[in-house]
Amino acid sequence: MTHGSRTVPITILIILLVAVGVFVVGMVRDSNTTEYIAPQSSDITLPARPCTITAMADMTVYNRPDQKADVFGIIAAGETEEVTGKTTNGWFAFDPHSAQAANVGVFRNRYISPNSSFTTQGNCSNLPSLPALAAETCFAMFAEETNVYESAKVDAKVVITILHEGYARVTEGQKLGFIKINTDQSSLAAGITGYVSEEAVNFNGRCNAFITI
Repeated sequence: MTHGSRTVPITILIILLVAVGVFVVGMVRDSNTTEYIAPQSSDITLPARPCTITAMADMTVYNRPDQKADVFGIIAAGETEEVTGKTTNGWFAFDPHSAQAANVGVFRNRYISPNSSFTTQGNCSNLPSLPALAAETCFAMFAEETNVYESAKVDAKVVITILHEGYARVTEGQKLGFIKINTDQSSLAAGITGYVSEEAVNFNGRCNAFITI
């Protein structure tokens, strides 16, 4: 060191340079880093629990949502079933997961009266709406898409087509290989009378008057 002047020691310069370098590197790393913010519990939407119904006492189960309908069986007190829908007259539907021969669509359901003793859990306020199938009505069920004809002839005009797993009310039995139906009680919105091939039909309900053996 020269007397009368001040010279910064080399070691101090080195320390300063190193500090500046560390600061610059830190700035670069921060600019390339994405900050992760953990979601708050209020931001997480959990899937809705399915609607279930638990019997508080033995409950009678019906084939249709009507106490005049045939009895399917009993749900014992304490047993739980998952609900698949609710009919327009307030009955709860469920699939019993048992062999049901040719039944398709809504005819696979069995029904619990809203007057039964039970509790519900899960998302029971937004159930699919199901038709209130009358106890006495005979229905034609269709496993495949089926044409409805204007008359009982193979070359007759097609008036409408019933889709897969559709159904319609039967009004007359077999005639020349056809069944007469009315879509006033059906999976269709229209009220049309017509004929379907008996080969396309499976019956559900009290249909003895319409079946020729």
